[in-house]
Amino acid sequence: MINKENINPIGIGTFNIDIDDRKKTMEALMYSYEHGQNYIDTSYIYDSGRTLMFLKDFFNNINRDNIFISTKVSKTIDTFADIEKQLDKNLELMGLDYVDSLSLHTPFVTKFPLDETYNEMEKLVKKGKVRFLGISNATVDDMKKIEKSNAKLFSFEGLYNLECKTYEDNGVIEYTKNNNIIYICYQALRRNRTAMQNYPLLVELSTKYGKSQNQII
Repeated sequence: MINKENINPIGIGTFNIDIDDRKKTMEALMYSYEHGQNYIDTSYIYDSGRTLMFLKDFFNNINRDNIFISTKVSKTIDTFADIEKQLDKNLELMGLDYVDSLSLHTPFVTKFPLDETYNEMEKLVKKGKVRFLGISNATVDDMKKIEKSNAKLFSFEGLYNLECKTYEDNGVIEYTKNNNIIYICYQALRRNRTAMQNYPLLVELSTKYGKSQNQII
């Protein structure tokens, strides 16, 4: 199993991956894995489960113990039983017995207080279906509410790039550093939108070092 200190600093995001061109996408995933990327983030709402079904083939082609798999509770939690039902569906589609990390996609998916929700999620850790718990797209106050539960946060996933540093400005990143919570940023390249702006400094550095703007970023 991949431990915290062994996670590659650059992970594999699966939102909007091209599962129609299966051969090309599988080759890209295998290339990433074979060159050391060992963290992959998933969610049922990425193409209504089709992405998870595609990833099942990927996981069957690698050593499960050599990759850290994160997934999310993304649909509304009307009853606490919904948490395990959503996790079980994700596990079924990916052909897995457990995931390394389970997060709420956003605090708004639960109709219950966060501390009560995470007490229920902690039960899944004890059952062996989950190793760690995380949170996505939340605030410092949200994380402080989770502190009242029996659960310990492993990670926080949020937007962060050269043009959007909201979680730096509102104290989330500082909080994660002070509380030994891994901060996982998504859209680090803004899906190529930052490079498309052709900022003079990025153009200059790209030319100087013979790299793409995204490589410089």
